[in-house]
Amino acid sequence: MKPKSPPSTDIRGHWGEWDRERMSVEDFAAGFVRFSNGAALSLECSWLANIREPEVTKITLIGTESGAEWPDLMVFSEKAGNLTDTKLAFVDNGLGGHAQEIAAFADAVLNNKPSPVPAEQSLKVQRILDGLYRSNESGGEVKV
Repeated sequence: MKPKSPPSTDIRGHWGEWDRERMSVEDFAAGFVRFSNGAALSLECSWLANIREPEVTKITLIGTESGAEWPDLMVFSEKAGNLTDTKLAFVDNGLGGHAQEIAAFADAVLNNKPSPVPAEQSLKVQRILDGLYRSNESGGEVKV
C-alpha cells in the first residue's frame, strides 16, 4: 500500500514502461480479512512482481472438509482416511471466464435484465478494499 521507499525508476517489468508521473498505484498489495462467520480471506495482488510469468491468476479455497484450486479445477479432500485429488471436468464454451462475465453484464444492460452481480455485493467488496487501505494507513486492524 504506502511505499516504504521511493519507487525504482529503472524497472520495466512484463508490462513494459509506464508513465510514473501519472500512475501512482502500488505495485504490490496484500491483505488479510476475517469475516464474522469465522471465514478468512488472504489476498495478494501485483502487477509488477518479480515473478517468472507475466500474469498469474490463481484462487485457492481451503475449507474444513475440502479445498479447491482455480483455474486448475482441482478439489482436495479425504475419503475413508485417504487424501484425494479430484480433477473437475471443464466444458469449454469458447469463452474464458472473464469474457463470460463481460458478456453477462452486457446482456443485462442491453436487455434490461438485473445485473449478474447485485450492486450490494459490489459495495461489500469495495468496503473490504477500503478497509484494507484504512488498515494500512492506521497500521492496525480495522472493522468494516
